[in-house]
Amino acid sequence: MKRTQAPIVEIFEVIDNAYLSGLVNGSSQPTADVRKRLAANRKSMSQECATFFSELGVKKKGFALALKQWLLQYQERQSFIQQHEGKADDAWLASFGQKWHAQGGVFYFQHEGEKTFEGDEVRRAHQVGVVSVRQIAKAELDCHSLEVLVANKSQLNAVLKLLDKCALPVVSVNAGEEKSIINIVISSPTQSEFNQIIKQTQLPVFGRLLLA
Repeated sequence: MKRTQAPIVEIFEVIDNAYLSGLVNGSSQPTADVRKRLAANRKSMSQECATFFSELGVKKKGFALALKQWLLQYQERQSFIQQHEGKADDAWLASFGQKWHAQGGVFYFQHEGEKTFEGDEVRRAHQVGVVSVRQIAKAELDCHSLEVLVANKSQLNAVLKLLDKCALPVVSVNAGEEKSIINIVISSPTQSEFNQIIKQTQLPVFGRLLLA
C-alpha cells in the first residue's frame, strides 16, 4: 500500500463528505462528482491529505480506479493485521514468508541454521528471489533485519509490496556490498501506531461502493 503514512482518518472523512454532498445535490454521476469535489477542495485539507489525492491523480479521469486499487491494498493490510492480533512479530514474519513462498520465492529464518538450496529452490531463488530474516531483534530494539537476494528491481518491488500487504513497516532499504543483496530493516508490526489506526478504521461508504 503506497503512501502508508497518509492521514487515513482524514482521507476517509473527506471522501465520504464529497460523496454525501453529491447525494444531497442529486448527483447522477457520483464517482465523477466525488473526484471533482476532492480536486476542488484540496485547499481545505491538510497538506498530507491533499498530497495523497494529488499523487493518486485526482485531476485525472482514472482517479477512481487508482483509488480502488489503493483501497484494495488497504483492505488486504487491515485483514492481515486483524488476523495477527495478539501474535508475536515472528508469527507476522512467518506469515509473510508463507505468502512469499506462494508467490514462488524462497524464505527462511537464518537462526534455523545454514540454508542449502536444493532442487526447485534453486529455480525459485533465481526467478523470484530469496528473503531471509537475519535476526529477530531483542524486544528493546523493536526492529528486524531482512536480507533479500534479488536479480532486479522488479523482484525487489515485489518484496516491498508484499511487506506492505503484511503490515511490516519498512524503515530502510539499502544495497549491500553486492548489488544483488539488499538489506531491509523493518520496525515491529505489533508496535506500529499506523497499524493500529488501520486496524480500527473501516473503509468509507464510498470506498465500499467502489469495491462492491
